[in-house]
Amino acid sequence: MRGESAARLPPRAARVPAPDFNGITEESHPQPYLLLFEEPELYLYAKLRHLHELAHRTGALVRFLVFGSFVSAAAEPRNVDVVLVMAADFRLEDAPRESRTLFSHADAEARFAASVFWVREGMLPQDLMRGFLETWQTKRDRSKRGIVEVRP
Repeated sequence: MRGESAARLPPRAARVPAPDFNGITEESHPQPYLLLFEEPELYLYAKLRHLHELAHRTGALVRFLVFGSFVSAAAEPRNVDVVLVMAADFRLEDAPRESRTLFSHADAEARFAASVFWVREGMLPQDLMRGFLETWQTKRDRSKRGIVEVRP
């Protein structure tokens, strides 16, 4: 990646994410930010793509939300934090074997060094689901952090 000519973002610490930034799609950003990342961000980006692919293979992925240091102004993001919203009829035992690790928080942390949380669609009423996501978006100082929804 180094040496290629590409538009560059300001240093990561100078960027501030917009709250509730949603809607990046493969169509709108075929290679979202790939040329803009430095190491170790490329490693985390590759991990994020892998996690998304594993979740997508289930055939039941409704929403894939990324939060935490990866979508913040942190100079060096530590890991990838993800919330998976799965279809109401999702059954773990029907998921491909390689995807099942995603649905055990401890196993996903050990295998992928990623914090993965998940919920079935309809498991929570809409207002509780909104509250669930707002909880992940609110920092300890009560300010809002970015949440990015990745769509297939």
